[in-house]
Order: sequence, then structure tokens, then C-alpha cells
Amino acid sequence: PCSFFVVRHVCYALFHHGPQYTSITDAPLWKHMLFTVPLFAINVVMGIYIENLGIVMSVSGSLSAVTLAFVLPPMCYLKICAFRIRFWREKNWTLKYRAFKTTIGP
Repeated sequence: PCSFFVVRHVCYALFHHGPQYTSITDAPLWKHMLFTVPLFAINVVMGIYIENLGIVMSVSGSLSAVTLAFVLPPMCYLKICAFRIRFWREKNWTLKYRAFKTTIGP
């Protein structure tokens, strides 16, 4: 049940971010129900049809661990450093690439 509140809050924050963001507890009733009822229905369906929730927990745990270990650190590094993601739009990028390629070999 505790993870349900976190998921609901994150889903609400994903759709309603910005300067006028309010928490889901301060939202109107129809918005509160719009986010709560589908999430609750998904949880109920999972509880009814999946007999071994250990498999679900292991899959979700491994996916979140991979995200935390291998996806978020490079994304944070790209955000912090001055690396340009669209490097091919820079001038003379082919010369830089060829110099790098000849340095490390074929």
C-alpha cells in the first residue's frame, strides 16, 4: 500500500509539473480519482491473477536496479558536463573523429 501512494504522487507530478504544481492531496476530487482509481484497479487485477508476487517483485526490483546503476549516472553526467549530444552539428567534427580513430586504431 505504501508504494501505491508513491506511484500515484509520481504519476500526478509527471502530468502536472510546473510553477502551479500542487500535491495530489490538494487537487480537486475528479483529478484525485482520475489518478487513484486506475492505479487501484491495476493493483487489484495484479493481485487477482498473479499467484506468485515474488516474480513480480524480482522483475520490478531488477529493472529499477538496472536503471539506478546503468542509466541514471550517464544521464546525470551528460546533464552536468558540457558535452553536446548533437556533436555532428559542430564544425570539423569529422576531423576530430578521424583523429580520435587514428589514435585508438582500427
